[in-house]
Amino acid sequence: MSLRRRLFLTLCLIVLTGFFGIARWIQGELRNSYGQVVEEILVDYAHLLSAHLENHRMSPDGLKSLTDLFAQYRSHKIEAKIFDFVKQGTTLEFYVTDKNGIVLAASRPELIGQDFSKWNDVYKTLKGEYGVRSTHLVAEDPRSSVYFIAAPVKVEGKIAGVATVYKEEGSVLIFLDRALNKMFLGGLFSVVALGLIGGLILLWITLPLEKLRKYALEISEGHRGELPHSKIK
Repeated sequence: MSLRRRLFLTLCLIVLTGFFGIARWIQGELRNSYGQVVEEILVDYAHLLSAHLENHRMSPDGLKSLTDLFAQYRSHKIEAKIFDFVKQGTTLEFYVTDKNGIVLAASRPELIGQDFSKWNDVYKTLKGEYGVRSTHLVAEDPRSSVYFIAAPVKVEGKIAGVATVYKEEGSVLIFLDRALNKMFLGGLFSVVALGLIGGLILLWITLPLEKLRKYALEISEGHRGELPHSKIK
């Protein structure tokens, strides 16, 4: 294998290794950033729910009005075109527990009556801390995470319950996948361009060396070769 080909393959290997290393790092950073954005939004939703319940002093009427509100929200037929993605349907859910962690109201009725006092979102909020957790719907699928964000419901200055909102990560990963696909195509184009430019530079550098090697070989074999002239200064 010629020196030129070895140098070109080495260059390609370095560029490809660097590209895939950077792409993997960017993928992780983008996923974290998207997750942080979703969490920040869910914090507002959780406190909006807790404010509603505080206004009703955590009464049964307040719980019922919140449940009715979500039922009306989930009945909406959504078809919103967000750039090149069409969002259809609702993806936000909620539940409310009392001070003992027992679910009093929820967007999914089957949750009512269950004990959530051991779940981090409820457990930490009842202790006066920031309540948040992430759970995989499918243990083997890292893309099946659900974000849970909680806020305390206070009555007369004391925590009377917890309002939690949650959302599946899959609804956000759609945008992440599109961003990563565009990044990958752009990066692949850059790699090809760098490979072509690098190949031309290597050709420009190694061609005189190849001529010089050929001249030295001819001299060593007793032939009278022509001394090559290089334009590199």
